Amino acid sequence: MKTLRYFLLLISMSNSLFALQANDLNVTLIPDSLLQNANAVYRFYNTVYQRISLAKLSKKVHFAVTILNKEGEKHNALAIYYDKLSSVTDITGKMYRADGSKIRQFGKSDIKDEPAYASYTLFSDSRIKYISPDYAGYPYTVEYSYELVYNGVVGIDTWYPVSNFGVSVQQSLLSYNTPSDITVKFKSVNGGIQFKQTNEKNINSYEWRVQNLKAYIKEPYMPPFSDFAPMVLLSPDEFEYDKTKGNFNTWKTYGKWTYSLLDGRDKLPETAIADIEHLIEGVTDKREKARRIYRYMQGKTRYVNIALGIGGFQPKEAQEVHKYGYGDCKALSNYTRSLLKVAGIEAHYTEIGTDDDLQISQTDFASANQTNHVILCLPLEQDTVWLECTSQHAPFGFIGPYNSNRYALTITPDGGKLVKTPSFRASDNRQILKSDLTIQTNGDIAFSASRLLTNLAYSEALNLMMSSPKEQKESITKTLPLNNLSLSELTITDKSTPNLVVAKIDFSGTAAKYGSTAGNRLFVPVSPFNRTTLPFYSQENRISDIYIGYGITQTDTLTYLIPAEYEIEFIPQEFNLTSEIGSYAVRFQQVENRILHIRTMVLNKGTFPSSSYSGIYHFFSTVSSHDDKKIILKKKQ
Repeated sequence: MKTLRYFLLLISMSNSLFALQANDLNVTLIPDSLLQNANAVYRFYNTVYQRISLAKLSKKVHFAVTILNKEGEKHNALAIYYDKLSSVTDITGKMYRADGSKIRQFGKSDIKDEPAYASYTLFSDSRIKYISPDYAGYPYTVEYSYELVYNGVVGIDTWYPVSNFGVSVQQSLLSYNTPSDITVKFKSVNGGIQFKQTNEKNINSYEWRVQNLKAYIKEPYMPPFSDFAPMVLLSPDEFEYDKTKGNFNTWKTYGKWTYSLLDGRDKLPETAIADIEHLIEGVTDKREKARRIYRYMQGKTRYVNIALGIGGFQPKEAQEVHKYGYGDCKALSNYTRSLLKVAGIEAHYTEIGTDDDLQISQTDFASANQTNHVILCLPLEQDTVWLECTSQHAPFGFIGPYNSNRYALTITPDGGKLVKTPSFRASDNRQILKSDLTIQTNGDIAFSASRLLTNLAYSEALNLMMSSPKEQKESITKTLPLNNLSLSELTITDKSTPNLVVAKIDFSGTAAKYGSTAGNRLFVPVSPFNRTTLPFYSQENRISDIYIGYGITQTDTLTYLIPAEYEIEFIPQEFNLTSEIGSYAVRFQQVENRILHIRTMVLNKGTFPSSSYSGIYHFFSTVSSHDDKKIILKKKQ
């Protein structure tokens, strides 16, 4: 009877919440302020969670969104992700004209059901149900509702009442209802959210509301969306998932559950143990041992995504990875950890978030929804080494810009521990370009060039290494600001040392009509490879802060050979500029029939307040104008 009363109470609460939205969907009822800068307007969006037990959670969703233009079309679809531990019921959908009159109701034939992430997932029980309607004529409104029941609870979706740019919200509600003895953690971030908490008949109810949230305008170099958009994080204190139980009160207890999933999964076949023992024979330096083992792992495995039930959180056994030669980030990290264990090297399985908007930004709030990836942390005596185990090409110790300068959770026998991954200065991330260029009398140029890329800048070369030769040339051709470019040679080489990550890109080719002729003069742009364009729309009315994810230093040394029939009439003057966001310097030197051009640009990482926008706009504008300058050659008399 107690369970029956509990369900009746939840149903009553749910019905009363959804009844609030039996309103008119006529678009004339949308306030003018919500139409500004908006491609779509969510008229209402209600999400109601009902915690039934440690292992069971119901989620009811009901929303209506008005599509204002073509850019808003991506918001007209319904997409529901589920797996073998969840089920979807009660899907309904309707479409309305601008005046609120119904056009149609979606039926079962409109609901598609397909594997999720099929393009890069080998094994998965994740699926998606979706409705993707077409309608000619704006504005129109779609309304959807459904229920999703989870038979296993680890993470609860972070609630963003405004989910993207160009979207405004009339009203949105999040409700979470749970028995008093099954507690939940929550945290509201970035303000603007009304909160109410009640208790009735041993049911704790939490409610968050927003109204009339205007659309965000997307601006260049914006901070991550999660830095400014209102959101609510939820996480169960205790949970049950696929026959396991855990506690997320703290990062330490979170890590204890994760560590329990690793238990017994580090066993290796005797052949693998023999391989490692032979590989490190005679080597005493632990770093060198680790480097050799990392290369061994890269040569034996490839990355595939695997997400089957608890496999979404638990890695495949190391011996299985060794046998079949593939695995996801969890499996490959655990496999590498197991290989290192043979050599007596401690390595911590480490969870991390690899996106600006998905990382451990709320360090005081332990939750599964702030991580989406696994790497390794090796606390060696002299230095801590970090390993990205999903890449066959990454050099030892390179974890890339999306794993750097952020919090990660190392998983140890004592539980989870938050640590910071390496951070790099602009002077650490270098792009050093050298080129000899020959100017033809018709303005064509022929060149040979090399580009060294260090630390985080190495990621440019790594992306190319994973592409075919044809794709590499296409990428370089698209990246360089040269019209009529024809590449004749292109090679990409890893030049990394034990202490520095370095790649070298050598390329040569021609660019027709790079320079322009006028009478007896030839005008040659000074920056063929790195040319800054002004990234901002206007000089005024900047709303958001300016965000640079990681800093970089570019140094170009260019030597131009001028045609024998020409002499130099004009070369730009030396110029230096310093700003809080970076610095820029150029100088030119004539050496007989050659012109030496040295350009250095530094861009600092960080978040810069919108009040600094005028100076930052001036910096980019000035750099752009100097990169557009030209050398003027004149025919000899």
